[in-house]
Amino acid sequence: MKPNSIFNWHEFVIVVFYFFSQINTGISQDTYTEQELEILPRFREMVKAGATQEYMKENKYLVRFLRASNHNLQSAESKIQEAFNWRKENHIDSYLSRDLSYFLHHYPILFSFDKYGRPAASSAVRYINPRKLVLSGKLEELRDYVRFLFDYGINLLHKVSNETGKEYIEMYLIGDMAGYNVRNHACLACMAAYFEVAIAYEKYYPRVAHRIIAVNTPRIFDNVFQLMKPFITKPTRDAVSIYGYDRGEWSKVLYKLFEKDQLLPEFGGTAQFSDHSCLYSKENKCQSQINQH
Repeated sequence: MKPNSIFNWHEFVIVVFYFFSQINTGISQDTYTEQELEILPRFREMVKAGATQEYMKENKYLVRFLRASNHNLQSAESKIQEAFNWRKENHIDSYLSRDLSYFLHHYPILFSFDKYGRPAASSAVRYINPRKLVLSGKLEELRDYVRFLFDYGINLLHKVSNETGKEYIEMYLIGDMAGYNVRNHACLACMAAYFEVAIAYEKYYPRVAHRIIAVNTPRIFDNVFQLMKPFITKPTRDAVSIYGYDRGEWSKVLYKLFEKDQLLPEFGGTAQFSDHSCLYSKENKCQSQINQH
């Protein structure tokens, strides 16, 4: 069994990216089309001067913006430069060293791996009360925490890829929606925050989701998802799989993808947040634990 983090944490199947989200079995690693391999060197030369981190010059990072732009170089260059500028203006590169212990403790996320080594991030709605954060004036800190998680996920993808020699461009996002309710999770300020997160994902972290799996989802969330759709692209919408309370239905999907020691108890697994990973410093030394209680 693999540990929950590569840090403490068949054959090649060539599938065009647009169909990835529709596949119900794991894929050992991601691949590039011939067109992408042909244009990636040119795209790298076009944008490398604006990169704020070395991994942003790697194919794994660059190809996401190409795919988000239908492989149009000029459009992809515009999108990635906007992302670079946003990162500089908001000091995003400093987020992994920020003290977000309050959120790591109260709103934990488990980063684990599927049977082939692809990273996954999972949590449960019951840990999150956006309305409470709004009333306590912590909405800005929540925004910072979401940015931290985005960047942590991206860094994890590149770290795992470089250490295993496999290409992982995308990761799983898994949520237990049990306990989702309008009062605590769909207030006006909460919805505005969701829209902001969706927009930031599509603009600055495009095409990261391999699959987005929600389980124990109440019907009221269908209305919320409909409101979200204008803010997310079709590839993202296609990556979403929403399951209700039929544990027999969704557990088959998760067990096909993950060993039980890579899933939280909410998903029928044995993983605990305390099993979790360490953040890496620039010197590749563990500088802090994530999700420690």
